[in-house]
Amino acid sequence: MLPFAVVDFLDGGGVSIIPCKWFTGPAEDSCFWPPGRVNINKAVKDGVTPDANWSQYRVRILGKAGSQEVSCVVDEKSGDIVLSFESCQINEGSKFIWKKDYKEITDFSKGVVIKSEGTHSKLIFKNPDKEDFGTYSVSVTNTEGVSSSYTISNEEVSSG
Repeated sequence: MLPFAVVDFLDGGGVSIIPCKWFTGPAEDSCFWPPGRVNINKAVKDGVTPDANWSQYRVRILGKAGSQEVSCVVDEKSGDIVLSFESCQINEGSKFIWKKDYKEITDFSKGVVIKSEGTHSKLIFKNPDKEDFGTYSVSVTNTEGVSSSYTISNEEVSSG
């Protein structure tokens, strides 16, 4: 699920759901809005990226969803386990910090890879085995405590 927010348009434009990537900056007090007659539900669901034709409006966030859970996928071809996290709350200088059993992951010699870009971060386990069982957590620096966790068990490793 894409992270999205419910916003109130301060110019009296009402309330709508928008993808978090429609916010115009880290303060999240304004957003882009598509021009003309656009199927907003489809644009939100598809996570359409704003372009130069879009207007900007001042907004107030009423709520956010889809941004606080770690998801787990096992790649059927490679057997890799991929933990993914996406957060609406990213500020300038924010970094994703992944931990295993509450200790920051710094050893990448066993095929563990971290890939972070924009609001999304992945923790990838190449050739996972029982040593990878444990509780993994991710936090985002320079935010109001954005974090989530996921426990890898025998089920994920044996399905790979």
